[in-house]
Amino acid sequence: MIMRKLLAFALMGLFVATLLAADTVLAYRTFLNRDFVTGELERLVGRRVLLHDISFGPLEGLVASDVEILKRDGSGFLRAGRIRVMLDRTQLLRGKVAIATVELDRPMVRLEITRDGRGELIELVSEIARHAGETQAKGGPVPHITVRDGELVFAYEALMKEGLEIAVRDVDVNILPYGAGEQFVLQGSADASPLGRWQIEGRIDTATGKSDLRLETKALEVGPQTVAAFGDEVQRVYGMYQVRGPVDATVKGTYDPAAEKPVTVVAEAVPRGISVEYANFRYKVLNVVGLMRLKDDGIEFQGMSARFWPRGPGGESAEPVPGAEPIEITMSGSTDGYVGESAYTLHFNIENLPINPKLRGALQHDAANVYDLFNPAGRLRGKVDVIKPHGAGIPITHNIEMSMVDCSATFKPFPLPVTNVTGLIVLRGDELSIEGARARHRDSWFTVNGHLTSIDAEGGIEVTVDTDNVRLSEETRVALPPAVRAVWGHFAPEGSIGFHWVTKREPGVDKELTYDVTVRPRGMKATFDGVPYTVTNITGEVWTDAKRVEVRRIDGEHGKASLQIRGNVDHLDGDPAYDLSISGTNIPIDGDLRAALPESFKRMMTDMNLKGNVDIQGLTFRKGGPDLVDGESRFDAVLIQLKDGSFDAGLEYRSINADISVQFGSMSPKSSTVRTHIKDASFRIEDLKIQGVRANPSLKDGLLMIDDISATCYDGLLQGNVAFNTETADWKVDLKLVDVDLLQLTRDTTFTGKNITGRAGGELQMKGNGGNSNGFTGQGGVFLKESELYEVPLLVSIFRVMEFAGTRDVFEKGTVTFDIADRRFNLKDFLLESKSMDLISDKGFLDFDGKLMLKMNPKIKGLIGVPFKPLQAFSALLVTGSFKDPKSRVMLTADLDQRLK
Repeated sequence: MIMRKLLAFALMGLFVATLLAADTVLAYRTFLNRDFVTGELERLVGRRVLLHDISFGPLEGLVASDVEILKRDGSGFLRAGRIRVMLDRTQLLRGKVAIATVELDRPMVRLEITRDGRGELIELVSEIARHAGETQAKGGPVPHITVRDGELVFAYEALMKEGLEIAVRDVDVNILPYGAGEQFVLQGSADASPLGRWQIEGRIDTATGKSDLRLETKALEVGPQTVAAFGDEVQRVYGMYQVRGPVDATVKGTYDPAAEKPVTVVAEAVPRGISVEYANFRYKVLNVVGLMRLKDDGIEFQGMSARFWPRGPGGESAEPVPGAEPIEITMSGSTDGYVGESAYTLHFNIENLPINPKLRGALQHDAANVYDLFNPAGRLRGKVDVIKPHGAGIPITHNIEMSMVDCSATFKPFPLPVTNVTGLIVLRGDELSIEGARARHRDSWFTVNGHLTSIDAEGGIEVTVDTDNVRLSEETRVALPPAVRAVWGHFAPEGSIGFHWVTKREPGVDKELTYDVTVRPRGMKATFDGVPYTVTNITGEVWTDAKRVEVRRIDGEHGKASLQIRGNVDHLDGDPAYDLSISGTNIPIDGDLRAALPESFKRMMTDMNLKGNVDIQGLTFRKGGPDLVDGESRFDAVLIQLKDGSFDAGLEYRSINADISVQFGSMSPKSSTVRTHIKDASFRIEDLKIQGVRANPSLKDGLLMIDDISATCYDGLLQGNVAFNTETADWKVDLKLVDVDLLQLTRDTTFTGKNITGRAGGELQMKGNGGNSNGFTGQGGVFLKESELYEVPLLVSIFRVMEFAGTRDVFEKGTVTFDIADRRFNLKDFLLESKSMDLISDKGFLDFDGKLMLKMNPKIKGLIGVPFKPLQAFSALLVTGSFKDPKSRVMLTADLDQRLK
């Protein structure tokens, strides 16, 4: 019974199915014809549709080949190899016809987005969605649309040059209804090689036609091939950065048919450790991550960063390098477009950038020249702004602020190597500044500030270097300009200096570097031009511009002597010309000074055994220059004070004090002349004082002449001349003494007892050779008048012997003449006269050591003398001993004459 019922139901179902199948076939035959399908498709897409080779069946539906969808203007738009259309059977059972699915195989379409944001394909898809929405609103189904193995040609005027396009193949997309037909959902993929395979997602509002599309790809390898289809500007921008490596890319597109610019596209690229090499700074940066957003109006860079390690002087590593600090770079910025040379502003922050040959090679030519000007090493940190206005040919501006971290450098105009360099380098456009830089050379610290008006070869330069204390060394010497090194060679300095060094170059072609250097010695010592007279503890200030030196103030010491130098040295770039004023106090006349003087002066001082101290005021020294012959030097306008001095040229002169002005001085390799004037000198000869000495010394070619000597000697007048040949050490003296006050004289001598009064005069002509008194020769005399001589030791000694004669008178006048030879004053004529007795002698001597041997014949006057006259014929007085301590006795004349032979 049950089996019969089941069989009956089965037969009934089969019958119904057969009827339904028959109805379906009838429906397909009725509706799925060319005109019906064409009309439905045209209603769906809003454009004319052409179908060829149509076939249909209950299972296959309508199938047509060679499908074309035309633009509204009738031109070709979309072609497909095959289209399959299926009706909704549920609607058929209700007697309604509705398309359930549309399948396109191998469609070929061009997606072109114009500059104003319009695209035919996007509008088509929006039309399909809108018409599908209308169908759904009328109770009909929303069709499913499937695209298989499609091809797409993409052209975007905002991004790509006209005529260039991207071919997208293997496009598979499903357009499915979502939310009761209110939206379409797009899902699929496409191959855009070499841009990789992209996943496609999207939504289309069936009511408004608005749509959102998202395309995404992973690990896209960026390189020249990925931008080959883009326009010149994109390729130019790519060429500026040379990006290589994988990125995850997302393209987001929106379409709003009611908007003024319906289509907007934003692409985002997330680097996954790419490398970047900026064309204007060819330094490869590794491990770049962040976000690059490409919009219609340009590119945005957000959160871009890189971290990599230096590997030697010319490479880098994406992996940590032992012992190396990582280089870290962050970047943000934007560009304003892709077509034409776009404007852009980029901001970089850099940490730990090594200064090495790799960095040098990354610099452009002018910047490399600046690098070479300083030859730096070390590390940099700071920020870089790269700015370019929109338009072709407009130059790029680089604004750079870099802090130097533990750097070293050697400034080419002053190549003294420095380390521990810190400070700020600022580049504004083409202008470069060094602000607050600090550096060390050995134990000395420098501050450096500078400004380059342009980093190109024609730019002006001004660099200032300051230091309070740098030790002079061979490194310091070779760092100086050649002309300044020449000055160094003339002074051979040692010790430390502070200086203010300004290097300048005016803007323009072939302009030379100039220098403005102020040097402040710090306890330095120096020896001028090989003269072995070392000056120590030098302080003061010297300025030079490499062509001229201004000695503004130099103070120094030599032992207890103090020295001051002022003046100029010109023509440093040729034959230096000196114009110096030299002053000094308490300069000892010793071996050091003699060794420093010209040979002729040295011999003269040695032969005269000159000693003492000298004060010099305003000695003007000139050497070189246009008004002097080669090698000639001159002295003038100077006051020399010889204090507490002495010299010994046979006789010893003590306590010399002299004011000497040099009227003219000239020394050259072939000739030398010095003319001076002694204004007020004083000295002692033995115990005798000579004051108010005036004279005109001159030295010409080794011959020293002291002419027009005039002096005061105990109210008397001393006159005469002296000549000295510095080559042969021969000298000659011619002096005359008039009207000396004997009372003043005796008060300065060792005489004791009653003062001696009266007046005396004398003369001396003497010549000799050097200090060898054995060769001295000459003659002279002493003349007395209006005198009262008694307490003279010589006379006291004679009177003691003559007491038996009962005479003890004073001598009123006298005459003594002598010759000089064999280190003696040999007596020629001796006469002392008094009222009671004369002393007469023509034999005897006084040697240079003060020893006496005289024959004295007393002549007693008046009646007292009569008894002695026979005795005088056979006897005389012999005076021996010394001038200060004479001894007298009576001897037979014959014996005394024999002794004096």
